[in-house]
Amino acid sequence: SKLDSPASSANVNFLQSGATAVSRTAESKLRETLSIMDFGAVGDGVADDTAAIQVAINASTFGGVVLFPANKQFKTTATLNLKGSVVLMGEGTDNTKPEFAHYHQILSFHNGATFKYDGVEAKAYQKTNIQFRNLKIRSNGAATYPNSIGIVAKHTYGNFTIDSCHFVAMAKCLSLTGTYGVAINNCYLNQSNYGVFVDCTAPDLPITDGLYQTNVLNITNTTIGTLSGTGVYFHGPGNLLYRDWE
Repeated sequence: SKLDSPASSANVNFLQSGATAVSRTAESKLRETLSIMDFGAVGDGVADDTAAIQVAINASTFGGVVLFPANKQFKTTATLNLKGSVVLMGEGTDNTKPEFAHYHQILSFHNGATFKYDGVEAKAYQKTNIQFRNLKIRSNGAATYPNSIGIVAKHTYGNFTIDSCHFVAMAKCLSLTGTYGVAINNCYLNQSNYGVFVDCTAPDLPITDGLYQTNVLNITNTTIGTLSGTGVYFHGPGNLLYRDWE
């Protein structure tokens, strides 16, 4: 086949160094990383990248990584719906440090959740292993979008991790309802009405000891700087098992 044909990568071999390395096609090697740029995202802060990001998430395999390349600004105008066992990962400079400007951002220009996961219909194994790493999510401000939320998580069970992420100018950076085992590590939540809003009163939550609860919220090494609201707010009964934040 010609190398300029669409299927040419399937006809080019790749061999890693090392004594036990095996030959693979370039196509299989490149598909190990799923970048949102592969699905038409532009990242100039002007073009609407919502559809491209959603298709990339839909295309991810169980436990796969969806990559947000550095030095880009990805504009979203609607909620992005997640599925279980997926990792959303940014690359580039440490996003938890506000003084750095040369990394990617997800610009949330709408009045709702940027990312949302609701596991109420999911199978047990699909309610776990959702991870956000090294992402910056920024709204145009709570005054402009009073219902803006960085991440909405509902009905999760175990290993919902938000690590080294930076949230700016949201009504709520994180909204948790009926979650179990959420870990927020090394994050920066700033210029928002609420850092973490935990709703333990929704009628469809599981009952523990006669109470609707959101359990096992672990916050470590995280800076929360809000506007007029609260850093971590529990609406109803809940258990904050460990915290270490500023």
